[in-house]
Amino acid sequence: MLKVAIVHYHLEPGGVTRVIENTVKALRSYDVETLILSGKPYKGDLDLNVCVIPELYYTSKNDQPKASALAEKMLTSSKEYFKQFPDAFHVHNHSLGKNAAFADAIYLIAEKKIPLLYQIHDLSEDKRPDNYNFLRETISAPKVLYPSAEHIHYALINTRDLRLFGRAGIPTKNLHYLPNPIVFPSLPKGTSLPKLPSKHFIFYPTRGIRRKNLGELVLLSAIDDRDSYFATSLSPKTQSALNIYNYWVRFAKELSLPIHFGFVEDSNLNFFKIIEASYALITTSVQEGFGLAFLETWAFEKPLCGRDLPEITEDFESQGIDLSSLYKRVNIPLELIDMPSFEACLKKALHSYFNSYSQKAPKDAKDRALASMINNNYIDFGRLNEPFQESVIRKALGSREIQKTLQGLNSLQVSSGQTIKKNRDVVENLFSLEPFGKRLIKMYKEVCSSPGSSLSYTEPENVLTQYLCPDNFMFIRS
Repeated sequence: MLKVAIVHYHLEPGGVTRVIENTVKALRSYDVETLILSGKPYKGDLDLNVCVIPELYYTSKNDQPKASALAEKMLTSSKEYFKQFPDAFHVHNHSLGKNAAFADAIYLIAEKKIPLLYQIHDLSEDKRPDNYNFLRETISAPKVLYPSAEHIHYALINTRDLRLFGRAGIPTKNLHYLPNPIVFPSLPKGTSLPKLPSKHFIFYPTRGIRRKNLGELVLLSAIDDRDSYFATSLSPKTQSALNIYNYWVRFAKELSLPIHFGFVEDSNLNFFKIIEASYALITTSVQEGFGLAFLETWAFEKPLCGRDLPEITEDFESQGIDLSSLYKRVNIPLELIDMPSFEACLKKALHSYFNSYSQKAPKDAKDRALASMINNNYIDFGRLNEPFQESVIRKALGSREIQKTLQGLNSLQVSSGQTIKKNRDVVENLFSLEPFGKRLIKMYKEVCSSPGSSLSYTEPENVLTQYLCPDNFMFIRS
């Protein structure tokens, strides 16, 4: 029986916790015993084997546990539980920059030549400069972030990150693609459904943080001509995210637009019943790590509309998922934009963004960013910041001609019933718990059979360089 210690900062509700829960579910069909090392207790419904190590939880620069003591606790706790050291440690988001000692402690375990699987969902290098700088100031040495050895493997949740880590210098034979599993929900079919504000109720099941591109949802509500009503599910938790969220809430109310932010919170209706009663689901997000919306929608058996993210969805389309109903950009005629002001704003933002990582923006940064934003005298709405997005919406609402132009350029398409069925079958066959379990157990066996070897490492700046690029700069995800 394989014995695996799964490590994360916490087991509070959220994406990584859900992945860990599904990992344990998927492994129950195999000869694997798991122990989860967490900085916080688990309060969910599954029967999980959990050992709480408080020092694993988030820390500040002035509240740093000793890495050696933390490593010792992880080793001792797992040895006491398994009656031996684990066959492998499966570590989530070690380099995210949430704990001053985490990466160092895992490196100390790696030095003992115990097999390690680093699973990375989110990166400090990917538009999280505060996290990145926190790591730079607290880790003992650059080598602890991305070590390499025969017994060290990396699992990435999309092939974009897989490619970028390979380019950064991580040995490709130790890089693995591990997409998150999709759990098919038990929808409350046959029960009474809520009465929604419109028969064309288009639901965005998301917490309204900045990268979810709420301004684009507002624009769509302003130009859609189907008597549609748009809604998001939840408000953000952090004050910085709430500031931008409330900006759009006030704006939509001011103009009496058919949109409701935080519909689940305000209505107190069952989330799944809202989904079942909806006309379609939508996403306008400009950044995702995995892209759950592009798969989970089909498990819900609902149409999908909105923005495609090709760097993420290429993984799904290559497996047969049909996302042809999605748009890749929202085209706005350049004459609707004050381009001199926008270019000045862009130049300043780029220099600020690179500087936040202690890097200097390339001389051609602005030109490269503009070239990627503009196509045939149209600029992508998702690449604008909030004030420019607001300006476009006001112009559309102030002119029937502009509104009709934007409608013609950016009609919202929903997927057909045939597409829904086809995509659902692909998700069940390739992305549900069973195929996830098969993929993971194969990976575990490879990791656990890897011989221990001496450690080398990839310079963290090599990883940063892959993500810090003017060509994909977006104000609302910087």
